[in-house]
Amino acid sequence: TADTLTDGNTDSIYTKTFTLLENANVNYKFYKTVRGGSDWEGDPNRVFTVPVGGGNPDTVYFDRDEVVDALVSGQVLWRVDMTTFENLGWFRRLSGDSVEVRGNFNGWSGTKLERVPSTEVYELLLPFDLSPANSDFSYKFFMDLDTNGIAARFPGYVDDPDGFRYDHPTERGDGNRQFNIGSGGNLEPPIVYFSSINPGGVILAGDTVTATFQVDMRPAMAYINPFVPSTDTAFIVWNDDPSRSKQGNPPNVRLSDANSDSIYTGNLTIAGPAHYNLLYFVRFEQPGGTSEEEGAGLGAQFGYRSRYITPTSPNTFTRNFTLPIDVWKADPPYPAETPPLVTAIEKAPLGPPDQFTLAQNYPNPFNPSTNIRYNLPSQARVILKIFNLLGQEVATLVNGTQVAGEHMVVFEAGRLAAGIYFYSLHAGEFREVRKMLLLK
Repeated sequence: TADTLTDGNTDSIYTKTFTLLENANVNYKFYKTVRGGSDWEGDPNRVFTVPVGGGNPDTVYFDRDEVVDALVSGQVLWRVDMTTFENLGWFRRLSGDSVEVRGNFNGWSGTKLERVPSTEVYELLLPFDLSPANSDFSYKFFMDLDTNGIAARFPGYVDDPDGFRYDHPTERGDGNRQFNIGSGGNLEPPIVYFSSINPGGVILAGDTVTATFQVDMRPAMAYINPFVPSTDTAFIVWNDDPSRSKQGNPPNVRLSDANSDSIYTGNLTIAGPAHYNLLYFVRFEQPGGTSEEEGAGLGAQFGYRSRYITPTSPNTFTRNFTLPIDVWKADPPYPAETPPLVTAIEKAPLGPPDQFTLAQNYPNPFNPSTNIRYNLPSQARVILKIFNLLGQEVATLVNGTQVAGEHMVVFEAGRLAAGIYFYSLHAGEFREVRKMLLLK
């Protein structure tokens, strides 16, 4: 709400008194009069716990900035590659679609980019004048789609620019892109793919991939509106409107806990043409209400979970892919993976599809992540764990029932020390252990 602060003694410290519940945890930000753009403070939210009897938060600088920067001028060459969205048919230049750049430097009103001949790269040189040195420009790219065909192109389309037409930078969890202008001058941010989707990350027509989500719901059981396994239901909400639309607007992925270990799992089958990123959050429904992980508003950094179905080579995927275990969390930031390099991968053969097999991880040695592949000739209860040299368990990657077929799981080891590790697969009566090397 517009709760205006005032500076009665002109000391540049603006104040307002509120009546709040004792012991309440208050999330807040400051917001100043808009001049040429959004003037919210940046993330994260500020938090204040109201003491018994009342009290005051610390006096703070707006946007945590106590430095008066010199004003600089310059120009920025904004560039985006639309190849992937053209290949998917989601952006159609020949049908009249165009692309814009929108940000705090142009009031988010949008400026049309021009196509570089013989490419699918769009660019535009825009000047800026008297901006604080070393400040960040927040921006996203925007598809100005032909309105005559947009409803037919995207079944279930609603005129929600953020959902269907804005760039969704996957490595930022749908947060705004950021570019620091430094000391000004002639600047060139790197060319990016729209929504950071590499052309090699396209699941081709005729192919399907089943993604298995895993969520540790134990923290939700201690939430202010606690998750109660006996009465409540957990879901994955796929927060990518174009992808959902092209998959026929499937219902939210219902999660279940077959072995009562509080790790809830659920499957989403994606049919090509589609792409390899999954942008989502976790929701649970309970009698009388719904609780969900908060996205923290338009443009907030890491406001949604963002993970990738890792290809084995450009446009080639295993039929079953298990995502890392997510841990339910009320507030952002949420995990947002870096887009994988889409190149051919040297990998060990899995062996006959009618046998249980565990392949050598690849790459090996690795840093910081590696892929583990295995075959299931029939549906089986699968446990895939990682151990260190002392035999101590350091991670559980899979713990649940999986369908027959080839599976791939990504092991992220960024938090672990370099050294030798072992991965153990237990599937039905099958057991096998292999060794891998983490280098740093």
